[in-house]
Amino acid sequence: PKKNYHLSGDNKSDKMDAYNLCDRLRSGVLKRVWHGGDRVESLRQLAHSYQELTKDSTRLKLRLKALFRSRGIQVSDDLYDSIMQGELIAKLPIAEQRTRALHLADLLERVTQRREQAYKDMVRLASRDKMYQAVISIPQFGEVFTSLFIATVCTPHRFRTRGQFCS
Repeated sequence: PKKNYHLSGDNKSDKMDAYNLCDRLRSGVLKRVWHGGDRVESLRQLAHSYQELTKDSTRLKLRLKALFRSRGIQVSDDLYDSIMQGELIAKLPIAEQRTRALHLADLLERVTQRREQAYKDMVRLASRDKMYQAVISIPQFGEVFTSLFIATVCTPHRFRTRGQFCS
C-alpha cells in the first residue's frame, strides 16, 4: 500500500485516484496487497468479539472496585464472586451507591457469561484449522493465544521471508 500510495501524485480527488489506479493497473505497476483469507474471517470476528468482551470485563471490574475504594472500603477479589458480593455491597453507606454497585455487578456477570461463550466459540472454530495443532504445540502457547494468532496470521505463506513472519 505504501508503494502504491507514493505513485498517486500530489493532487488528490476521487476522479484522479480512480484514473491513476486504472492507469497503473494497465501498465502493470501496481504491487499486490494481501487482504486476508475468507476462511478465517469468522474466526477473526470471534477473536475481535472475545477481545472486546475482555476489555469490557476489565473495565467493569475496575469501576466496581473504584466504587468501594472511593468510600475507603478495602476489597479483594471476593468482590467478583457472586456469593460474597452481597455482604460487600451491604457495607456501602449510601443506598444509591449500593444500587449502582448492584447494577455494575449484574453487568459484570452478564459480560462474563458472554465472554466465556465467545471463548468457547473462538477456540472451537480455531481448533478446526489445520494450523491449530502445530501452533498450540509450541510451549507457552495456550488456546486463546493460538486462536488469536491464527486469526491474525491466517497463513505463514503470505510473508516473503521468515524474518517478516517472526516479527
